Formats: sequence, structure tokens, C-alpha cells
Amino acid sequence: MSTQRYNFRSRSGSGEYGTASHTDVEGDILSQTLQSINNLLPGNLVEVKDLPEIDLVDTQDEHDSGNLAILDCSLQPKLTGCGSQVSDSTISQALNHLRALSELPVISESPTDNCPMCRSLCTDSDDAVCCNTCDYWFHCKCVGISITTYRQLHNSSLPWFCSSCVASQPATQSSTQVTEFLEDLSTPGIVFGSLSDSDALAEIDNAYNAITNWRPNVFLTPSGHAGKDFLNTIRQLLEEFNNDGPLKPVALKLILLAGPLLLQKPSASSKSKDHVSCLSRRLVLWKEGNLSALIREAVVSLSDSVMDELLMKHPAAQKLDDECTIHGPSYFPDPILFEVIDAKRLHYVSPPKVPENAFTSDSLLPRLVKAIYEQRNICPLAAHDDLRKFGLQYRKLNGLASDCEMHQPRLQRLDGWGGRIDRIITCNSWKQLHDIASTEKLISIGHKNSDELKDLWQCVKLMLFSAVSGMVSCPLAMTDGAATTLTRLLKLHENCKPGQCSICSKEWKSRVSDTISNLTSSSPDKFWTSGQWMTERAGGSDVTRATQTQAVKDEEGSIRLYGNKFYTSAIDCQVSLALAKYGENLSLFLVHLPQEYDGTVQIERLKDKLGTKQLPTAELTLNGVPALLLAEKGIANIVPMLQVTRLYNAIAAASYLRHVTALAHDYAQSRSAFQTTISQLPLHKMSLAKLETFTRALILQTVDLSLIINAKAETPSLSSGVSRVLSAVVKIHTAQVAVTTLREGLESFGGAGYMEDTGLPGLFRDACVLPVWEGTSDVLSMETIRALSRGTAQTDVLRYIRELAMGWCLLGGYQSFQELEECDRLETPLHELNQYLTELENALEDSSFTGRSVALGIGAAHAAAVLISFARYSQNCSDLAAARLWCRIGLTPLNKIDPEDITDVLR
Repeated sequence: MSTQRYNFRSRSGSGEYGTASHTDVEGDILSQTLQSINNLLPGNLVEVKDLPEIDLVDTQDEHDSGNLAILDCSLQPKLTGCGSQVSDSTISQALNHLRALSELPVISESPTDNCPMCRSLCTDSDDAVCCNTCDYWFHCKCVGISITTYRQLHNSSLPWFCSSCVASQPATQSSTQVTEFLEDLSTPGIVFGSLSDSDALAEIDNAYNAITNWRPNVFLTPSGHAGKDFLNTIRQLLEEFNNDGPLKPVALKLILLAGPLLLQKPSASSKSKDHVSCLSRRLVLWKEGNLSALIREAVVSLSDSVMDELLMKHPAAQKLDDECTIHGPSYFPDPILFEVIDAKRLHYVSPPKVPENAFTSDSLLPRLVKAIYEQRNICPLAAHDDLRKFGLQYRKLNGLASDCEMHQPRLQRLDGWGGRIDRIITCNSWKQLHDIASTEKLISIGHKNSDELKDLWQCVKLMLFSAVSGMVSCPLAMTDGAATTLTRLLKLHENCKPGQCSICSKEWKSRVSDTISNLTSSSPDKFWTSGQWMTERAGGSDVTRATQTQAVKDEEGSIRLYGNKFYTSAIDCQVSLALAKYGENLSLFLVHLPQEYDGTVQIERLKDKLGTKQLPTAELTLNGVPALLLAEKGIANIVPMLQVTRLYNAIAAASYLRHVTALAHDYAQSRSAFQTTISQLPLHKMSLAKLETFTRALILQTVDLSLIINAKAETPSLSSGVSRVLSAVVKIHTAQVAVTTLREGLESFGGAGYMEDTGLPGLFRDACVLPVWEGTSDVLSMETIRALSRGTAQTDVLRYIRELAMGWCLLGGYQSFQELEECDRLETPLHELNQYLTELENALEDSSFTGRSVALGIGAAHAAAVLISFARYSQNCSDLAAARLWCRIGLTPLNKIDPEDITDVLR
């Protein structure tokens, strides 16, 4: 047992290894001695292994009142050299005699904080150690202590001595023992090629140090004899390591060397043949142990001519002209100035953050889902949990949608040999969004889910998806519409017997059933999307008169389509519904697109659109594509499909508006102007309140429509006329409100809302398609007027809006079976709504009111009714305020226009 005093202090400031104060901590006497042994041995392969725990006790001696440590030399860490393990007693002998091998620093008589090696001060921010004998501080870099050793010193309880103090102590063992010990460590018995022992170790270490700075530039292992020899070389080294062979200490290092040295590309344009010959030649050098030659071959040397040309292009810097310099005293800014520089001082604008969870962070959706489920006495946990999990993907979906915007689809008309292929190339993000739509069951929820409120569940989930779908919501709308239409037709012909119906057959039912299964699949491998081929050159919405496509039965009895379809969105779909003339009728057909180009469907061009550029929209020529007749009367059988796609249009409008509203709220909290955040400015608060109110109105309208379309027997207040009228009205109203409010929403971001690289203008451009798709506002306004004139539709629609506002029925027309308390705060909006409904009734009887004005008026009244209905149920002050605010600014004025003025102004 030997007794030694230690004193180790950390001067790392508040950094990683200690505090700013000078603290006595345990040190490591082995740090210097191990470094000395390491420098003496070939290949520097001595390392510390299995540091033991050392028992320290406090004691006193007559020379020092400080701490004393009792260090048991038998507990010294083990040194390994080239795989050989040395006994503890031998290590102790070596440690005691290594003092004469180190360079001795010059030590003055009185201890100071100046490092004796470099004569500079050891400050609190330096990594430094203190000698346990002389109390001098040494920089770690001056005495060769690495970061690893420094950490060991800090975390251990061992002393440390400088080389001067080690040399001044008397030797306790003979020097010959240390010499013999070092000689034993330096004879590893390693043979590598023509080299052995220290020469082999030096060659391997030099090569390993060289490759650590190389960039990866290797070729694939070639086949044939050269590749097999290379793999055998690696296998032999692994066997040496596993079986304790002579090369075990360096086997892993040689394996790491093999790849960069043997598989380095000879040139940037090298071919496989070059790689084989190169590898064969290098393996010969490897087996000879000539690693230096392999390094020289891999490192490119610059010739004199190349160097001359580089010097000519990059001449040496000229002498600085005195006229270009500033003379006089230098000014150095106060360092404190740099500490207060932050994002605001640099005029950095923090971008609005996309919600982490789009469902739970929404101010309305979670409460709305819970309320409707509770009204029907159904447990909402399954739907709520699914929507919450899906909301967590919002940021990921937003990133994929942005990538779709950057990498838009393109048409490859010809292959490399000039053959026509008409291939649509889309980005990987577009395909990922399709897969997510399938796995998240965005379509199958509405068709295969047993939940009684599956329509609400699907509607809210699509609302979370649409704005960040990269326009994948468009093919989803057509897919859901096609699945709904096919399901209805299959049910219609369910009881048809063979030969009884000219359309239905066993094969027909099988094809339709299989198509429905694919359209509603939750497996990405089986999931299909559907197109919708209606519009032609001669006209858009007037499909009855404008359709020129002909359906012709060929000699084999198969029906083929010939004609042109002017607007066909999502042309990368697998199937499509199409209208074509078949005899005297305008019939509905199912088309399975060919997997490979066969000339029956030719893509003339991709449309260059204002927005929705992520979506491949094409102009097609049908040249005999096979088709399956679904219904001889096509227009009547596409009505269910139009109801679904118009609902999706309203869902997209609400989704876009809630997305921009969320961004605007977040941006207002971080953007500063006029010495405050803009969220505190009165005018901007009004803009945010309008955004929030209009967003809630569109969400509630859309949810109400989704419940109405699939209304059950418990909704006696509804008729088929209500469903048809509101399907058109909600589509018109949500589209118009979304586009107008989105334009105002972009103003909330100032100039950033106009910059393309923020992604905000793209949202507005995409939303501009909403008033056009599935019938323009004028076309649907005429359809609304026609629907209102049939039977009791007008009375039913107005009655439903009143009952909804009065609380006599709930969203979706569901009868309210509970007595709701009167709310004084709803008296004003109710009075304003009733006045507005009276004006609407008068306008419907007066032909001088435009159809668009009436349709938008019904939509505004419906929005007011759903806001009041939900506020009446929730009694939430925010919902009550939204209802009142909508009745003040959301009810569209009814415009009475003189037809003569219209005629005169167009002259």
C-alpha cells in the first residue's frame, strides 16, 4: 500500500467538465505515465481498460493539512498492448520508472497559475490540471492530456503528477525491469505481408490515419475472381479476430482499411471493367503489405502544369493599399451589444406554425363531434380517438403537399425510341398521399364503417385532410362519388334474374362489385381512384346537349367509346365514370383505363391551370376504349354522385379556410407592429374574428349537409327537396365565402401573404377552383331555382332553416327531444334571421331578384341557423358571439336588379 497526495481542479468555467470555482477533485496519476508508455510502444496500441474503483480515505500528515488519498497499487488499471495483457505488478514497476522518460518542465520556486510549459496563465475557461506535489497548473494540451483522459481525471479519484515531480522521486525498482517490460509489450508477433512487428503496425496506423479524412468514393464489389478474392480477404480477417489469430489486434482496423483502399474509384467516369482490373492489381499490393502504395494511388497528385494553371487563375493577394485602410484609433463595440441581438432586432419574421395536431387544436371540431354523438346517445370515443391520431399527421401531410406543389405532374408522350406511351409522371409525395388516404380509410369509413355517425366521422376527417392533401382530395371526391353510384346501381339490380334485364348479368354484377371493393379498399396495393369524364368541348355543365362522345357496340358485342373529353382530372386513376350517347339515350358507363398504352385512350395535353397544379388534369381522345354500360339514363343516375362531389367541394372550402385561419392566429401572436403584437391591434382583431366566424359557419354548414344527405327515418322535418336544394346552395355559398375570405386572410400576413415561397398564395389559387368545379355558381343558382319550384321544396327548405335556429331540430334534421332553455343573447340574431327569411320569401316570388342572389341568401340564412343551433346547444360564449357576428356581417344582401339595366349596360 502506498500513500500519495493529489490535487485536481477543474478550470472549465461553466462548461462540460466542471464549474468556474477552483474545486479539489480526484485526479489520475496514470494520465502522464500512460501517455509515455503509449508514445514508446509501436503503433500506439496501449490503452486503459477496466478502470477499477479505488477506495480513498481522509487522513492527515505532518506536512499538509489537506486531503490525503490511500491508493492501492494492486488496483492499477490494466494496460494492453497489441492484444497482450500485462500483470498489475509489472505495471507498477513501469509506472515508478517512467519518470525519467518524460520531458521535464522548468519549475520556479513558488507555485503560480502560470503553466510552466507555455508560460501563459491558466484561466477558468482553460482545461487544466494541477500537480499533486508542486501545486503548479498545466494546460492539458501542454502535457499531452487528451479530452478522453481529461474526462477520466475529472470523474475518477486518482492523483496526477507532472514529469518534474515524477523524476525527482527515487526509483524503487531497477530500470532494467521497465526496459524488459516495454520490450515485452513491443513484440506483438504480427506479420502482414512482407512486414512484421513494429513495421507492420506503423504501416497500418499510417494508412488508417490517412483514410479518416477521405470522402466515400467507392465502387460496388464486382463479380468474378477479383470480387471473390476481396470477400475472402475480409472473411480471413474476421476469422483472425474471432479465433484469436496473430492478426487479431489489427484485424478490425484492416477491415476498415480494405474498403477505402481497395474499392476506391480510379476516376469519376470509370466503368465496371476498370473496377475489376483495378481491384485485382490492388489486392496484390495488399497481400504484400504495401499500404503506402495503395494510398498514393488513391490520392490525386497535381502536376506542375496543373499547379501553374491554378496559380494563374488564383494569383497571390496583392499588397494592401494604404488609401484603402482607415487610420486612427480602432473602435471595438461593447460585447454586451451582441448579447441583446435576437430575431426581432434582425427583422426576422417568424413564420406561422402549422398546428401540431389539427384536430385537438381546433376551437370547434372536437366539441362539435362530441355534441353530435351525445345528441344521438352514441359513444364518441372511437371517432374522437381516430381523429386525434390523424390530426397528429397534419405537419407531415403539409410537407408532402408542399412537395407536390414543387414537383408538379408532367406528360411523357414518347419513349426513347419514339413510341407513344402517354405516361403521366407524378412525384413520390403524390403517391404517398394516395397511400395515406387509403390506410386512413378516408373513403371506406363512409361505406364499410358500422358507426351510425360514420358520415360525420368521414366528413371531419376529410376536413382535416383536404387543405394539406396536395389536391389528392379531388380524386377522393370522384372515387367516393363513383363508389356511391355503383353501390346504388348494384342494389337496384340486386334481385334481377338472368335475362330479365338488358344491362344486368352475372359478369356485370361481378365487375361492378369488384370495382366497389377496390374503390373502398383500405389497402394501398388494392386501392383504386376514379375519374369523372363528363365535360366536352361543346359545353361544360350542359352535358345533355353538349355530349358528342358515342358508345358503339363492336362485332364481339363489347361497347367502345369514341370522342373527346375536355377536362378530366386525376388522369392517373384506374377507372372512370363517363357519359356517352348510346342510341337515343345519354348513358352512363364504367371505363377501366388500360395499364399500358394501347391507343384507346390518348392524352392530348395536360391543362395549364391557375391553381391545383399538383393535380394532373388532361384533355383526352377516346379511340375505342372498352366500357361497361351502367345505366341507359345517365343524367338521372349521376345525381347521387354529384351530391357527394359537391359535399367534398364544401369540405375543401371549410378546410382551406380553417387552415389559413389557424396560420393567421399563430402569426398574429408573434408578428410585432406599432410596439405590440398585431393580435392586440383593434382592426386586426376584427379581421381575425371575421376569419374565425366565417370558418365556423362553413364547418357547421358542411357537417349539416353531410348528415342531411344520409338522413335517416328520425328526420321527418326533411324531404328530398331539402337535400337537393341545400346540396347546391351549400356548395355555392361555401365556395364563394371561402374564396373571398381567403383573399382577406392573406392580408393578415402582409407582404408575406403575396410571396410564393411562403406557400400562402398557392392556397388561394387552389381554392379558386371551388366556385367552378361541379357546376359554376350561375349554373347551380338556376338549378336551385328549379328545385325550389318543385312541389313543397321551397316551404320545406325555409321551414328547416327556422326549426334549426329555434332548436326544434338539430344538425342533420335530427329531432330534438330535450327542452332547451331560452337564451337572451340569441334574441337579436334570431330576430335578424327571421327578418332575412321573410325577405327571402318575398324575393322568391319576385323575378327581379337574381337567382344567384337568392341562392347565396339561402346559404347565408342556413349558415346563421347552424351557428345559432350549435350556440343554443353549447351555451359557449364564443359560439354565441360567432352567431351574433355572422348575423351582422354574414347575411348576404338580397340584390333586386332591373333587367333593363342589365340589357342597357351590355350595349
